Amino acid sequence: MRCYNAAMSDLRESWRKTEEHLRNSAAMLPQISAHHSEWFNHFLDRNELECALTQLDDAASETNSSPDFWHEMATAAAQMELRDRADKYRRRASLASPFFPDISGTGITNHATPAFTVCPPLIKLIGSSPPLAKG
Repeated sequence: MRCYNAAMSDLRESWRKTEEHLRNSAAMLPQISAHHSEWFNHFLDRNELECALTQLDDAASETNSSPDFWHEMATAAAQMELRDRADKYRRRASLASPFFPDISGTGITNHATPAFTVCPPLIKLIGSSPPLAKG
């Protein structure tokens, strides 16, 4: 019985951490539709954490989400041992860049272009390469 109680305690702590990462992610979305918000909360209330993660993923596809958002999503997915999704979110975090605004009108930054290059259409738009960011 002692092992069972310890295992349940560990599991509850894991769920608590995952829920915290999911809530942090939700708070970082620039906007979230009522539909996604309602379902996200519905799934959290029922401890359906993977479904809540999916709602945030869907909501993020409608916005331009920050690298921090994707890091939180990756951490939540890793906490649930969803390795493929954690890897996907890590890639999204590395590709989300404030240096490439949405020039397509889709609400998504230019994820196809690494942050250290300048795409030719952008050069035509502004007339020259932008200055390097000082860090």
